[in-house]
Amino acid sequence: MADLPEKKNPTEALDVRRRIEETIAGTRPIDDNYPYFAPDYAVHTLHIGSEKQLFLDNFVLDHLEDVKRVICKPQRPDNPIIMPRELPWEVKGGMHPAAALCHPDNGKFMLWYAQATIGGAYGDSGMVLCYAESKDCQHWEKPLSEN
Repeated sequence: MADLPEKKNPTEALDVRRRIEETIAGTRPIDDNYPYFAPDYAVHTLHIGSEKQLFLDNFVLDHLEDVKRVICKPQRPDNPIIMPRELPWEVKGGMHPAAALCHPDNGKFMLWYAQATIGGAYGDSGMVLCYAESKDCQHWEKPLSEN
């Protein structure tokens, strides 16, 4: 029977999070593998856990055998995901994404984007910061507020 790695400790995520916070605060020395934080227990192979992983760098890939990196070409939708020029202040120019975040508590995606506005007194254009939100990144709403 092959040597099996130790089972994942149920508090592993909390332990690693605590080590990250201590390192950032300067109360723990910086590890040789920084910015990667491995579990404290010994494993005979590189431990990546059982959760889904997104490998964009070579740190983990360098330790794996018979692994091929495949990056698929994204498919462009037929229609814009967020419709431009729906609101009175979205009258000209394009949308310019400023920030996109996923809310950690409710999982809602939030997008802030700049939109060109109508010309000013001297014919120059200004920009307004607009907001849209989505539950699935495919169907976006532009909620309005009084502020």
